[in-house]
Amino acid sequence: MEDDVLSRVIAVEKEIQVSLEAERSRVRLWLEGVKKEAEEEFKKKEEHLREALRVSAEQAKAETMLKAETMLKAAEEEAELLLNLSDESLREIIMRRITMVLPE
Repeated sequence: MEDDVLSRVIAVEKEIQVSLEAERSRVRLWLEGVKKEAEEEFKKKEEHLREALRVSAEQAKAETMLKAETMLKAAEEEAELLLNLSDESLREIIMRRITMVLPE
């Protein structure tokens, strides 16, 4: 009778070991799946962020180019005005500036 009980205990322990091993395998597979899903989600978000950065950089470049073109046009217009000043107008401007610099 003791042998029979001992045999049943050993059989139950073996069943428990088999169940534990099966559960470990199932959990390992589940974890691998979760890890793969997380990696794919990370890659998608990374690609999205890279694209957003690229678009933002292009917009900043376009805005900077437009601002530079506007500044250049304004400078060219001002230079054109200065080039078209008569000698008499230039003398008047210079004289006003000289009086501001020279002591009285």
